[in-house]
Amino acid sequence: MSHTAHKTSQGQKSNTFTPPPLDGSLSMLEIFDFHRKNSPNHPLFLFEEGGRIEEITWAHAVRAVHTAARYIQQICGKGSDDPSTVVAILANTDTFSYFVLLAGIIRAGCQAFPISPRNSPAAVIHLLQETRSKYLLISHDPSIQKLIGSVYPSPALKSSVGEPITIPTFEYLFGGTESDFDPLPPMQQQECNRPSLILHSSGSTSHPKPIGIVSHQLVDAGLAPCKHPMISSLSLERKSAVRFWRSRPLRESFRLSLPSHVSCYRLRNAPLDGTWFDQINDQADSTFLKMASGLTMASFSPRDPPALPTPDRVFSGAIATHSSYITCVPSFIEIYAGAPLQKDIGDMLVSNDVNIISIYGATEVGPVMAFVPAPKKEAWEYFQFSPHCRPVFLPYQGNVFQLLFQECPTHSPSVFNAQFQGLRAYDTRDLVVSHPTEPNMWRIYGRADEQLMHSNGEKTNPIPIESMLTRHEKIEFAVMFGRGQFHAGVIVQPKLQYQFDTGNEGLLAEFRNEIWPLVEQVNDCSPTHSRLFKEMILVASPLKPFDISSKNTPRRMAVLTAYQDEIEQAYGSADKYSQPDIPLSEIWEIEDCLVLVRCAVRRVLQVPVSDDEDIFQAGCDSLQAAWIRNTLLHALQHTAKVSTSPIPQNFVYANPSIRKLGTYILDVVVRGQSSVSLTVSSRKITDMERLVQQYSANFPCHVPSSAISAAGGEVVLLTGSTGFLGSHILEQLEKDTSVSRIYALNRKDIKRPERTMFARHKAAFERNSLDTTSLVSSKVVMLQGSSDLEYFGLGEATFHQIQSSVTCVIHNAWRVNFNVTLSSFEPLIAGTRRMIDFALGSPFPNPPRFIFISTLGVLKGWTEGPSPEAPILQPTSAIGLGYSESKWVAERILCNASEQTSLKPVIIRVGHVCGGQAGNWDTSEWIPALVRSGQVLKCFPHVDGVCTGPIRPHFALTFFAITQEITWIPVDVAAAAVIEMRTSKEPFLNLVHPKPAPVQLIFSAFANALDVPLVSYGEWLAALESSRNEGSDVAVAEAIENPALILLDFFRSVSRPVSVRDRDREAFGFPPVAMDKALTAAPIQLGNVLPISEENVVSWMTYWWNIGFLKR
Repeated sequence: MSHTAHKTSQGQKSNTFTPPPLDGSLSMLEIFDFHRKNSPNHPLFLFEEGGRIEEITWAHAVRAVHTAARYIQQICGKGSDDPSTVVAILANTDTFSYFVLLAGIIRAGCQAFPISPRNSPAAVIHLLQETRSKYLLISHDPSIQKLIGSVYPSPALKSSVGEPITIPTFEYLFGGTESDFDPLPPMQQQECNRPSLILHSSGSTSHPKPIGIVSHQLVDAGLAPCKHPMISSLSLERKSAVRFWRSRPLRESFRLSLPSHVSCYRLRNAPLDGTWFDQINDQADSTFLKMASGLTMASFSPRDPPALPTPDRVFSGAIATHSSYITCVPSFIEIYAGAPLQKDIGDMLVSNDVNIISIYGATEVGPVMAFVPAPKKEAWEYFQFSPHCRPVFLPYQGNVFQLLFQECPTHSPSVFNAQFQGLRAYDTRDLVVSHPTEPNMWRIYGRADEQLMHSNGEKTNPIPIESMLTRHEKIEFAVMFGRGQFHAGVIVQPKLQYQFDTGNEGLLAEFRNEIWPLVEQVNDCSPTHSRLFKEMILVASPLKPFDISSKNTPRRMAVLTAYQDEIEQAYGSADKYSQPDIPLSEIWEIEDCLVLVRCAVRRVLQVPVSDDEDIFQAGCDSLQAAWIRNTLLHALQHTAKVSTSPIPQNFVYANPSIRKLGTYILDVVVRGQSSVSLTVSSRKITDMERLVQQYSANFPCHVPSSAISAAGGEVVLLTGSTGFLGSHILEQLEKDTSVSRIYALNRKDIKRPERTMFARHKAAFERNSLDTTSLVSSKVVMLQGSSDLEYFGLGEATFHQIQSSVTCVIHNAWRVNFNVTLSSFEPLIAGTRRMIDFALGSPFPNPPRFIFISTLGVLKGWTEGPSPEAPILQPTSAIGLGYSESKWVAERILCNASEQTSLKPVIIRVGHVCGGQAGNWDTSEWIPALVRSGQVLKCFPHVDGVCTGPIRPHFALTFFAITQEITWIPVDVAAAAVIEMRTSKEPFLNLVHPKPAPVQLIFSAFANALDVPLVSYGEWLAALESSRNEGSDVAVAEAIENPALILLDFFRSVSRPVSVRDRDREAFGFPPVAMDKALTAAPIQLGNVLPISEENVVSWMTYWWNIGFLKR
């Protein structure tokens, strides 16, 4: 690799240090000799001895390097100048001896290979064999002797490594005087790619991996410029020397020569000894930044065995040597690296005037950050990359990026595993987050291979959660799990003195209860999908301790593999019941039932919920509903001794408040009404008609203002713009030149209230492969509010400002849930009425055009020919799902408004919306669930005619006609059609694909992709039924593995034989769809759309595989 001159500012004004050339003309060891001649009196090392500060100058240190090189030459003989000769070091010794011994091995012409003593015997054997080490230098302390005693007798050691050799002492290396020094002959020009050093990774996931470093990379390490004004601006005179006090083993940071005049302190046996490998191993160039810039390293005085570091010794030594900085793991704070520093601790230290600097690097790439940066207290977590390297940031999720390093003239990674824009690169698999206001500042988020992708597409970053858990006094390590599952769990390993027999249920429960207050704190600051249930906390057995890396961190994959059976058992047993520790009563009165339900609901939701509040409006999701359901069933079985078999699966959805659930439980226990029908048509009809009447009362009159007229482009109020269809509508509205402003109104994210509107939109756009630049357009105004609140929750002034400019309303927001009943949708119905009032309050001569996105589900029970593009007066056609019932109610309210006021709404009944051009298709819909079931059940249904099913909860029923055709419409086409239809004068439009595709073609493609046979729908449904465990429960883990179980009632409801009388109908008795008016209203979009084909199936399946929804 060619070098270029890359000048850095450090050391330029020192009267004792002469900056060396860094243009590649000198190798590292030649630079050492350069300093012996040009910077002989400049201090390289400092230590305190007997109250006095002792210096080791460059002249003295280089003399010791030559002594070490002669020692190695005597050992290796003729092989000492062979770069293939690897000399390994496995030793605990003082910092200064380690430094010169490593440099001496390289000066002798061999490769130096420092091995962390934290490695297990198996890991040491693996490293020796992988590198074909020929010689091994060891120290004589008991810990190394014990390790060697396990390595050499092992039959696994089959390498040619010789008998271990004792390392030379400090006195041997640094003894003698300048007058009796006999230097080695001058070095000959070396190849820039000559192997010089081997470092190894920490082995966080498997055995540590050796990584070779060549000659020019050692020089590259000195190119990171110093950004700290005290270092880069002050002249480096002896009185103002900037010193680093080293609190890390030099073994792990030989390749990081820190910039400028810095003192570093090494903690030989620090608790997190190995962490410089991996995350900080890029900083393993401490040696070479010193040679480039004039840093000074301070450490303990050389002793044999080396001094055991403690915080008191570290800080007293740093003070005694007048050090400016301390490098350390988070246990010893000022510059930290190798493990995450918890934010609250960092904030506390910064608030007390402690400057903290984050260090980033990797063994494979060396030092890649500007070092030492000017401290910024408010940004202590962030760092800046050095301009000598070329980082690449690949979008990962939202504001998170995956980090690569591309080869460039001034920096070359030691390992290449990727290509970017035609050039070799190293993919670190690290994830970084940019600073919100300073684009060149970054902080570590985690690792891509450690992110837990759940079955619903959500991701959990385990690192901060594990870090918070280990703050408990009894927890030593924590490893999260949950990849491919709906929710996460964790395995914790207690500290040695707190370990117990985990087979003892009493002790296990006691331990969980002890740590639970901390877990609740962790849950409070974690996303909902990352929260931990008590039953999903596993405790490591003393008989099966975690496999620990040289970083003193658990080897994640090794731990998860070792505990695979326990993890599977936890998911299985968690299904049967949840929260078994909830107090149960022997007396079953209404108040006792309410206490039970309150406890179950509030503990699961972890938010205050009143007795009459709809728990689904409060944020309860299907997983949490399952836990509540199983908790109540557990109580009925074990205390009331009630058979739970007759209890309907959906009783929580049918009774969506604490009071209703409590009353239902009382009915089950006292009155034996467990089999009471929850879907009585007469009651549903009564409820639907009551809501229509209630929200159709007293529409306001539209009173236009003569002083206001519409000007400029169209102004649109869009609701539900973070959803599947809504995000596509927003993107296309932004690109529409006839639209001048879009107000995007969305509710606060109940699950993650801290997320901003922009963050939610950005996540939705990235999830759906949309153009995120639309979100920063001046046309888009994001609003957080809710249509069911007064003034939409925006405040009166903002509300009226929007009302005075909006010319079109697209009311798209609706709850996406097939399981909840009509009552849970009432806030959305109320919101529709407020939207009507908003439009009628417009000052323009005519109210805004009002587009309501409805569903073909309102025609589920239609029996009079094709589904009409007309009002449906009777509610019976919509009965079945709360979703379609609520849409029918909203349609009727809008029809009443149209009859009684000047508002002329356009109601678009959307059919089944499928994935668009990029294949992105929301896994919460029923077709993805059906496809996943095919993988689990090893068969896929052949549909006779067509299965009409609620489209994704947001949109309607899908149709597989008896002609074996489907009318799924891609989401991007549906969004464009909605925009085109907004000018229609027709009050009702049906939106489905105008060119049906053969269902056999599509379902065969699904089956072929899954490599499973097609079977009859009845056979598939039977397989789905039998996949459940015994009893009436749909267990949580079962539903996670096979989400079709959640929709079992739906799949049962659409199962019916097709007779001759159905020849003009779609399968299961659903009528075909009339769409003549829709074709007239959207001729551009619906006239040019291509039929669904096998190519679409491939794109959908690829997306589901990529996000982990389908198993590869």
